[in-house]
Amino acid sequence: MTTLAEFYNSKAVTVTGATGLIGSYVVKALHDLGAHVKAVCNKRPLNDFTLLANQSYFADLLNSTEARMAIHGSEIVINCAGVTGGAPLAVNDPTALVIPNVILGSNIIDACYREKVERLGLLSSTVVYPPRERPVIEMDAWSGEPYSLYFGIAWVKRFLEKLAQFYED
Repeated sequence: MTTLAEFYNSKAVTVTGATGLIGSYVVKALHDLGAHVKAVCNKRPLNDFTLLANQSYFADLLNSTEARMAIHGSEIVINCAGVTGGAPLAVNDPTALVIPNVILGSNIIDACYREKVERLGLLSSTVVYPPRERPVIEMDAWSGEPYSLYFGIAWVKRFLEKLAQFYED
């Protein structure tokens, strides 16, 4: 059985959203496993974990050309990027995150396809789950409508999962 270190050693791995909470830790983990990491960033400054990457690349992933250039040469892409705003934005302007995240996610998926990336890691979110009176399990994601506050962004995440399946097939 291949270990993670054996699998990722010397692989060209691009992490989008590399300055975010999850993306930063993904960069560090991949660095520690011996991957050749490209950290794709947008506006935030590089942090201690992002600085571990072999290469930093600034791109606006809402632009399809920049998205494709950002992942060029990658064997693996782990998409941690997203347009965020938290619960206050979901309350005050529930549509604000929908279109930007559809565009960003679609650009990454399409760029991976066109650049012949071997693997795409697509992060989802807990917002895809419907309300439950018990802890959710992964299969619950498609078992009902998501919580109303996060309905729009939840369906974006669900859509992107299906879009990735379409491109893979």
